Amino acid sequence: MTFLFLVRRAVVRCGVVALVATSGGGFAASRGHASSFAAPASGRISGAARVTDGDTIRIGAARIRMHGIDAPEKAQPCDRDGVAWRCGIESRLALEKLIGSAQVSCVVRDIDRYKRVVGECFASGRNLNRAMVAGGWALAYRAYSMDYVDAEASARAARRGIWASRFEMPWDWRKARRHRRT
Repeated sequence: MTFLFLVRRAVVRCGVVALVATSGGGFAASRGHASSFAAPASGRISGAARVTDGDTIRIGAARIRMHGIDAPEKAQPCDRDGVAWRCGIESRLALEKLIGSAQVSCVVRDIDRYKRVVGECFASGRNLNRAMVAGGWALAYRAYSMDYVDAEASARAARRGIWASRFEMPWDWRKARRHRRT
């Protein structure tokens, strides 16, 4: 059974109240700090979104990692014709443009190890996950899903987004940065 989760953020003495619609038509309330928000492992989270990067958004206190895609990190550079450019920033801007002022609705698929919601997100009837990959601003994250492999192949063939340049796969770029810190 699918539950509809409505998350409303309200400042209540430095806290947050989340209202969750239950299948029986009632509401369950959760109060705590924004950083302690625990989203359910199924359902839907909807509202105004703030874009963190090309594959992560926030709706209220919920951090949502977009299912099945991986975008360049904000600090990650790409190389186009020998010129470095901030493809991670451009990826974030592409997601902001896709969303515009629309409300975003994410179907919760899982909770990741960082306690983020993993979701498939929609705005104005468009699947944002697929649109980011099809536009060449994110990659199909095959380690977790094969849902967007076809969209990636199309973007790559047309040299859209980051495919018009040379770049390191985001998962490899992050791994290299982790090894430098240790």
